[in-house]
Amino acid sequence: MATDVRFYIATADGFIQVRGYCADFPEPAPRACPPLVEDGGSCIWLFRFDTKRGTFDRFGTNGEG
Repeated sequence: MATDVRFYIATADGFIQVRGYCADFPEPAPRACPPLVEDGGSCIWLFRFDTKRGTFDRFGTNGEG
């Protein structure tokens, strides 16, 4: 995960989403917005941090890898 491309997204309801893509992601970085992935990609992960509680409340992976 240390070499993955990450995007941090703050939401109005007090969450911070972190979306990550493996280092071999084909698009150049940095980008202003996370890419739209319709097929699951080869290595995508995400988690969400609840700023009100100070806890992580979601983690997920998608694709293969």
